[in-house]
Amino acid sequence: MSNDNYGAITLHFIKEFELKTFILSCTKHENGASAEEMVNQLVHDMDIWGLEKEYFMAAVTDSASNMNAFGRTIEGWHAKHLRHHYCVDHVLQELLSLHFQEMLV
Repeated sequence: MSNDNYGAITLHFIKEFELKTFILSCTKHENGASAEEMVNQLVHDMDIWGLEKEYFMAAVTDSASNMNAFGRTIEGWHAKHLRHHYCVDHVLQELLSLHFQEMLV
């Protein structure tokens, strides 16, 4: 289980001043969660749910190389406001891990 790769796509928006959150999919990626596989999952989910790229505002991911490539790909869609952002929790965790590793040396 620890070596399995999964990609989850969630949707968040505000309607009538209330945050709405939905899990669109959680997919096991047999060959690793490459940027291409994640993009394909996102496009597939958007098609199934009837979501159009022009309304897609942001993607938030960790800062792994596959997610950097994913972000570059979707930003290349030329959607008007689409931006790729890193999850603050992941960035802080990475920063603290590096800091504590240096302290132990």
